[in-house]
Amino acid sequence: AACRQLGELAAFDLDYVEQPLPPGSERDLSRLRDVPVSIALDESLRDESMVMRALEADWADYFILKPTVLGGFARTREVTERVRAHGKRYVLTTALAGATERRACFDLACLLPAPLPACGLNTAGFVDGDGESDGLCVSEGRMVPREIEAHERAAL
Repeated sequence: AACRQLGELAAFDLDYVEQPLPPGSERDLSRLRDVPVSIALDESLRDESMVMRALEADWADYFILKPTVLGGFARTREVTERVRAHGKRYVLTTALAGATERRACFDLACLLPAPLPACGLNTAGFVDGDGESDGLCVSEGRMVPREIEAHERAAL
């Protein structure tokens, strides 16, 4: 069923389909590799060893990386290098944590080699009481520190 459904999604020219099978079904992912849709793993990546296992088995094209899940920012940076070395792509995001983690992920993304990865960091509205305390905002389709956005707006 998953192969058929992914095949139908191919017509929409999606960047990727995230976690098409539930965690624990990773061995079945290899049967989906013939479908012309890129696959991203998220919840299956419970730790660094699962990322390495998925890379070696070629289970996915994209890896959704969360520093709090992978053991911190230094470890995540190492994992991004391994993902790139395998010719795969990644998305840097958080586990819907608070402002401090979002800002740290943003800063980490800025330190990674170009081209910058997609980042799932515009989540302030999903965490109650968190608001805009990370100092980030979306301006013209990109996430920037609020002080830079204000400076750019003032320059107009």
